Amino acid sequence: MEQIIKKYPLLKDKNVSRETFIDFEKFIVLLQKENQEINIISKETAKNAIIRERHIEDSAQIIDFIDLNSNIITDIGSGGGMPGIIVSIIAKNLKSSIKVHLYEKSHHKCTFLRKVSRELKLN
Repeated sequence: MEQIIKKYPLLKDKNVSRETFIDFEKFIVLLQKENQEINIISKETAKNAIIRERHIEDSAQIIDFIDLNSNIITDIGSGGGMPGIIVSIIAKNLKSSIKVHLYEKSHHKCTFLRKVSRELKLN
C-alpha cells in the first residue's frame, strides 16, 4: 500500500485515506481499458504515472476549495471525469454525503462516467 501512496507525492500532505488511493488505482484501470475503445483522454497521457500526476493529483487539489457541507457539486464538460470523479472519490472516502453531478455531451463518455460511478459506488 505504501508503494501506491508514494505514487501520489502531491497528495501526501492532504487528508487522503488508503481507500481513496485504492479507488484512484481502480479508476486508472477503468480509464485505460475504456480509452483503448474510445478516446477519453489522449494516448500520450494515458500512462499510469501521467494519469496520476496530470489528471488525478491536479483534480484532487481542488478539494481544499470545495465546501463538503454542500449538497451538490457540478462538473460541466466532465470528459473523462476530471475533476468530478476524483472529487467524488475523495468525498466518498471522507464520508461526505455531497453529490457530484457530471455533465458531458459525448454519449460514449457519459456511458463511461456512469460505469465508473457504479463500479466505485460514487454518489
